[in-house]
Amino acid sequence: MNKKTLTILISSIAGVLILAGVATLLVMNAIHQDKPANETTSPVDSSLSSGQEDKSANTESDGTAASQSGKTDDKDTASGKTVSNGKTAITVKDLSAQKGKNIKVPVQLTDNPGIMAFLLEFTYDSGSLEYLGYQKADLYSEYEENATKGSVKMIIMADEDVKKDGDLVYLNFKVKDSAKSSTQIKVSAGKNDICNYNEQIVTCKTVNGTVTIK
Repeated sequence: MNKKTLTILISSIAGVLILAGVATLLVMNAIHQDKPANETTSPVDSSLSSGQEDKSANTESDGTAASQSGKTDDKDTASGKTVSNGKTAITVKDLSAQKGKNIKVPVQLTDNPGIMAFLLEFTYDSGSLEYLGYQKADLYSEYEENATKGSVKMIIMADEDVKKDGDLVYLNFKVKDSAKSSTQIKVSAGKNDICNYNEQIVTCKTVNGTVTIK
């Protein structure tokens, strides 16, 4: 595990750009002091099917964590450079579901230029969805979770750059009886929260997902 990379990755939690080693340990300890990572294999209703992607319903964010340019963009940062191809995206997939049922929501990574670690936050309407935990996907090997009502902060990483596209993680929810006709699961990442093995920041678009309640 590259300590400098981890330092950059979790900088937004501590509110500074680069943390000393002691501060990094304090942040990680704070995560572990919460309830243990709720990794589950929650049952998923086999009748659930992926909904048609509604581009108008999805919200694509390309603020500090995304590039407006389609060209490779190398900018000076505290770690050296920022890497961007203007296409890399993290997408929460759309689903259709019934009230009272459990759902497994894929979070996908596309146009991956080579990324070692992510710090992501997922937010959702706790009046419509109950978070049950997560399941690891095949791309990355290490996960850390800090879940509170309506929010899940998650570190996803590997020992080296992963250059494949695919599922990052699966989020498990129960659709409450009080759920609205549709609800969003939002994903976000701070400016310095996605990086590669060379400690370069990788910019990435984030696309929210919609759960349509039948």
